[in-house]
Amino acid sequence: MSRRLAVTPENGPPWIIVMASEHDPKSPTLSRYRRKRDFLVTPEPAPSASSLSAGGNLHFVVQKHWASRLHYDFRLEHDGVLLSWAVPKGPCYDPKEKRMAIHVEDHPVEYSDFEGTIPKKQYGAGTVIVWDRGTWEPVGDPKESMNIGKLVFRLHGEKLAGLWELVRISKPGDRQNRWMLFKKRDEWARPLADFDVIKALPDSVTTHPLGLIEAREPKAGHARIRAEPELDLSAAIAAPLPAKLEPQRATPASSLPTGGDWITEAKLDGYRMLARIDRGRVRLFTSGGHDWTKKLASLAAEVESLPVSSGWLDGEIVVLRDGLPDFGALQEAISSPIQAHLIVSDRHPVGHWVCVVRQSCRSYSEVVSSIASQLKDFGDVVHNYLGEQPRCLRTRRHGKPMRSIRGHPPS
Repeated sequence: MSRRLAVTPENGPPWIIVMASEHDPKSPTLSRYRRKRDFLVTPEPAPSASSLSAGGNLHFVVQKHWASRLHYDFRLEHDGVLLSWAVPKGPCYDPKEKRMAIHVEDHPVEYSDFEGTIPKKQYGAGTVIVWDRGTWEPVGDPKESMNIGKLVFRLHGEKLAGLWELVRISKPGDRQNRWMLFKKRDEWARPLADFDVIKALPDSVTTHPLGLIEAREPKAGHARIRAEPELDLSAAIAAPLPAKLEPQRATPASSLPTGGDWITEAKLDGYRMLARIDRGRVRLFTSGGHDWTKKLASLAAEVESLPVSSGWLDGEIVVLRDGLPDFGALQEAISSPIQAHLIVSDRHPVGHWVCVVRQSCRSYSEVVSSIASQLKDFGDVVHNYLGEQPRCLRTRRHGKPMRSIRGHPPS
């Protein structure tokens, strides 16, 4: 599965350059998997070229693994290997349940059929069963999604179905590559109190096959997760647009919250920025009240293109380097004669918006336009941008907004 390239220099014999394919069973992609195992002892499969994916549907498998601690190995086929995460608590149909998922070494595709007992003193010693299996569909480019740390996908399994998401929460240099696995809100979402798939369906689908859940259970029969309530402005009192506004800030606390339905907000490494929109004209203010409209003229122009005639927007501007905010790069972008462009990030289910600066000459108006119609929901709570590990966290009680709605949603 390797390619050989002959290069003939002007003097001397030709060079033979061996280029390993990413689907080569001996390629670096699977080197960690091979290095951790003695295939003369463990029954786990060694990578082999004959069992590589032949194209078509992408497969997934969830293996229940009684190692030093019980966990669930969540694997997605991509690019000839199984991308793998160890999920201690296993998947859950409740979108409120965010399950820790440790990204581990890639596995060969033939591992998807593995059931058996890994001997003592071997890596991952313990019994493994195939808890679920099926096919998966990525939403967007899976390679790009893995790079930025935000992978959305749809599952078609015997126990799992619907839309799911994996979000990276580790930062560079962390000992473990930590992600979060959770269910997206759709027709398959179910409250944990009503249905715990781990407890309800504990057995192997190899010895106890169930068939696809989408064929076995009609979607209309599922208990629905209640949709987020519509914003009620019936009691709002008409008032002039404030000339100035103080951004709400996090309050220091000596300990984490105990009990209650709390969520967290990522603290981005950028500039807090307020946009005042009055009859379609935009002015940009720092959290300290300084007018930066001229300094960020291209951003102001992009905000003016949004379908909001009057109101305040509160967000953060950042420059991304390898998917992470870079404050130094942001300062360079602001001082550079090359104007940056505004991106309004995709909407988090709870509805907070984040403004992002990317240092580029390309226009992002199409990105802005595609989500501008959703701005009627702006102003409530939190957006964990790209799932990256925050430098610090701000919390607030669910149902009690951290900031009040200011201005009027577009009609």
